[in-house]
Amino acid sequence: MKAWAVALLVFCLAAGVAGVCVAVWVPPAWRIVAGAAGIVVASKLAAVSAAAWRERQH
Repeated sequence: MKAWAVALLVFCLAAGVAGVCVAVWVPPAWRIVAGAAGIVVASKLAAVSAAAWRERQH
């Protein structure tokens, strides 16, 4: 599997989890901020996962 595929998979999973958490637990006024923070965290997690995958492949 390619590193970008791992990053995309991790990003989608993390964004999905963040989306569910935002929809369920966060009051409506804070959902946009919490959603944006979830996307940032998901992208950072995806980048770290892709880097770790690349290192593992070499």
